[in-house]
Amino acid sequence: MIPDMNTATVALLFLLVVLVVAAVSTRTVAIIASLIAFVCFNFFFLPPVGTFAISKDEDLVALVVLLAVSLIGSHLSHQSRERARTALALGQARGEAEIARRNADAKEAQRRLGHDEDRAHDERVADDRDEHVR
Repeated sequence: MIPDMNTATVALLFLLVVLVVAAVSTRTVAIIASLIAFVCFNFFFLPPVGTFAISKDEDLVALVVLLAVSLIGSHLSHQSRERARTALALGQARGEAEIARRNADAKEAQRRLGHDEDRAHDERVADDRDEHVR
């Protein structure tokens, strides 16, 4: 164990590293980091150092809590990224739907305008005919 560093501090440092990994990588990498932290904390910092044996119940609790919190943090980070992706995709779909709706409205307005112009033209032609007939 590193001098002047208690096991709680070491566990928190491992947890910090795992959470940073979870924030910037995939869920699989974060789970692997959690397991590596679990093994390293046990082997290098919990007495008896250099073995995977656990001599105190409180060390077992600390080890299990480190693993549980790091796995939960990894899951939450993954879930947050997935929700952000979903929200982004939904926003893009809504934007595309709005563009399509506006295009349809513009085409309908052009169609109506063209229909009105045709009717006005037909009325002018009819008026011209009526004037020639008189």
